[in-house]
Amino acid sequence: MTNVPEALKQIKPYLTLASQLDQKNEVCVGYYCRLYSVQKGMEINKSAPDCKKFLIQLMDILEALKKKYPNDETIHSEMVGQACVEKYALRIFDKADEDDRQALFSKNLVKQFYTAGLLFDILNCFGELSEDLVIKKQYAKRKAMYLNKCFQTGETPIPGPLVGENFREGFEYDDSKQANEQDISNQAIHSNQPEATTSKTNYDNYEDHQAACSVTVEVMQKAQKLCKYAQSALQYDDVSTAIKNLEECLTLLKN
Repeated sequence: MTNVPEALKQIKPYLTLASQLDQKNEVCVGYYCRLYSVQKGMEINKSAPDCKKFLIQLMDILEALKKKYPNDETIHSEMVGQACVEKYALRIFDKADEDDRQALFSKNLVKQFYTAGLLFDILNCFGELSEDLVIKKQYAKRKAMYLNKCFQTGETPIPGPLVGENFREGFEYDDSKQANEQDISNQAIHSNQPEATTSKTNYDNYEDHQAACSVTVEVMQKAQKLCKYAQSALQYDDVSTAIKNLEECLTLLKN
């Protein structure tokens, strides 16, 4: 859909991504790109006649997809759909992060980080993101902006995490000033994507090692998640978040 109303221009990158995913037969991820666009569009402006009409058309497309794929659990089950989208987002992010840390810089790397950032946004369809995913989303958007700026100015990028006032916690990607988001999102999905990595989704099963322990399985699983969040935070130089998660983990296990 190319006739996105001006008032809803914020959702255009997600719809562009959905169209590109359609060409790769990524039905599940494309579906939730559109669902997120509807949800976001409703928040932005659902009363203007052109916006209302456009959002209704999007909802009709979603219903048509459900009818076209009646047995596809990734569309009909939010739990399965969330795992599918999260796995896809992590696959792209992990490959981009690996290449970046090896200083394998290219414009395709910008597109990879940018696409990962969009996909992490789309996971909001299923509720609040885990702290681990929030960290990755912020990092992907920062990296996309930073690398794009380097290519524009001729500056040599710095591999790995960046520290400085322009990469502070909570920084948001400003497409109007820093990058042509249409160009990035149009091309990002065309690149060769890596195979699935070892990154865990919310629905990966944890092995039960609690037979000889005094804590319950539920407590142990929560402690494992806190440790994973701390590890992710350290990977991106967020020491304060890592400390907070480890302290919560220790308190949990001692009680």
